[in-house]
Amino acid sequence: SDTYALARLVARLDHKDVDGFLISPPAYVRPSQQGIVMHYKSLAAVTGRPIVLYDIPARTGVTLDITTVTALAADSQFVAIKKCGGDPLQITELLCQTSLKVLSGDDASLFDILCQGGHGAIAASAHIRPDLFVRIFELMQTGQIDEARKLFNALLPLIRLMFSEPNPGPVKAALALQ
Repeated sequence: SDTYALARLVARLDHKDVDGFLISPPAYVRPSQQGIVMHYKSLAAVTGRPIVLYDIPARTGVTLDITTVTALAADSQFVAIKKCGGDPLQITELLCQTSLKVLSGDDASLFDILCQGGHGAIAASAHIRPDLFVRIFELMQTGQIDEARKLFNALLPLIRLMFSEPNPGPVKAALALQ
């Protein structure tokens, strides 16, 4: 929840072999949209690496509104948004109004986001069977929507199981069993 402490951490990690940063708004403090913009810009100032916006209102208490995301997307350092929850229509707005890659953050919404033109997911349950999640993406890319839907529907029980308790507990337990 401390932008300055996080900026110091990002600066320290910037010298490691990382491809970029997945960053949410500060949790608990519920900043204004302008405060969120300032938070992200402060973090971008300490790294040249790509940043993925992480819109996860259930954990942070705030939602990234379309105006905020559009303002941040004007800076090419912000390359994608991981979208968790919220209004499904916002996906269309994000795809139409920004150049950001739109990624599903709610595993159960992956198929819907891909159907809307989204670019993929950062999915916790994909750790269990990454091959099947990749296959869904490939099927969608080649226009095989019915096959992708069938595979996604077959994965839904696993996805629901992985979120039957707070994430990431079930995923870690399943991985330990593997």
